[in-house]
Amino acid sequence: MKIRWRDHEWIMTTILAISVIAGNIWTFLFLGIRPLRVSAFEQNNFHFNIYRNELLPDVLLVMTVYSAYVILNRKIIVPYLENLKSSRATSWRSRFPRLYWQLSSLIVLVGSVVYLALYFKHEWAALTLRNLWGCYLGALLGLMVALLYLAIREGVIFAIERSGSRMPYWTLVCNQLTAFLSIYITIPFVSAALRLVHEGSMIDLYFAVLLPFFLVYMANTYWIFPLQGDRKLFNIPTVLRIIVTTGISSLPFFLAPFHEGLEFGFLGCWLVHLFVTTPITWILYQGRRDKILQLRGAETALSKSTMDLQLLRSQINPHFLFNTLNTLYGFAIRENAALTSGGIQTLGDMMRFMLEENTKDSIPISREAEYLQNYIRLQKMRIDDTLDIRVEEKIDLACRDQEIAPMLLIPFVENAFKHGVSLDHPSWIKIDLNCDKKKIVFEVRNSLHPGAGNDPEKNRGGIGNNNVLTRLKLIYPSRHQIFLTTTDTEYIVRLTLHF
Repeated sequence: MKIRWRDHEWIMTTILAISVIAGNIWTFLFLGIRPLRVSAFEQNNFHFNIYRNELLPDVLLVMTVYSAYVILNRKIIVPYLENLKSSRATSWRSRFPRLYWQLSSLIVLVGSVVYLALYFKHEWAALTLRNLWGCYLGALLGLMVALLYLAIREGVIFAIERSGSRMPYWTLVCNQLTAFLSIYITIPFVSAALRLVHEGSMIDLYFAVLLPFFLVYMANTYWIFPLQGDRKLFNIPTVLRIIVTTGISSLPFFLAPFHEGLEFGFLGCWLVHLFVTTPITWILYQGRRDKILQLRGAETALSKSTMDLQLLRSQINPHFLFNTLNTLYGFAIRENAALTSGGIQTLGDMMRFMLEENTKDSIPISREAEYLQNYIRLQKMRIDDTLDIRVEEKIDLACRDQEIAPMLLIPFVENAFKHGVSLDHPSWIKIDLNCDKKKIVFEVRNSLHPGAGNDPEKNRGGIGNNNVLTRLKLIYPSRHQIFLTTTDTEYIVRLTLHF
């Protein structure tokens, strides 16, 4: 899927340029409307010619602005940016002088042509060199505004192209938005240029009514409806979002050409979008639901694929590992090494969990808690009893069957043991897990001591907080709160998951 912003913009500007030229021809030749400048020509004893002093200068002005837009986009800025992306040997500084002379030449060309067109449109006024410098200054200001817009446009396009797995989704949203805005701007502009609408209030009403409808459609289709997933439409978070977005989207109604009862009109517009536009957008959304959810879920699928790949790498020859563990477990039992045999058995349970249940989308919270307890038990075994290291755990599961994504909590505990345990200084780790029918609350606190040089866990790599934060955004986008806090002596993680 390709980003069509530039194409939509080019089509719109082409139609606008043609409509302005056609509008002038229609107005002055076919409708016979007398230009306002005719009286100025007559008062200064100059002969006015409709072609020389009106139509040709107007066509020249429009074609100059349109050509400058095409040159700036297709011949200067876009090729310059593409060369920067593709060229590694040449820096942007070496290309900047050429860009500078191209832009300077464009300013001189546009300013000179505008001056020439204005000379014929105001032939009686005898334009001076000062007016020429004014045209150059106007061309410079116009170029600065255009460059600012192009910087915003290319920045958004660059961000979408770098959005990874969500690029198709954001491309779809961007294309719909730019297509609508192109049509939205073109219709009233062409109508005004060709004098199809004579009432200014009609154009005001057009801007005040159509824009809110589109804003509600975009918000519902690409944010609110996909966000609710498989839940019912009439749930409190979704209803609140719809009320707020329809209210904000109705604000352009204040542009409507009404002088009395404006507040009641705005309220009526809000209610229309709430009870009419929203059901319509829901029907339209149902027709494209699968595609939109598929595009929105691309990042989730990619993340899951990455996790599955990590799991596959950890599952190399699992039967060999289990057989080896069973052999070591037998040796430990034969040698009456109860502590060692217990540790091997715990490790085997953890590996079985990773190989079997970690591939699922969700598991009971009791299974995740069991894995946590096994991990903590192994970590306690490696800690010397003579050291001042306290490990406290409190797991209270009032609802043991609630589902949770596997391996979501263990990275925080792993990091606590990795960074919070020092073999040379007093250390502590406190783990608290609570669950009820509405939410899961998980808190990990650890002392701020770097791992000692002889600690075997110091250089071990874990899944990492960043990975967990990404999974939380994907799996629980609006149903989690996480706080990461650092004090002088303690690092605190508090995670809340809502069902």
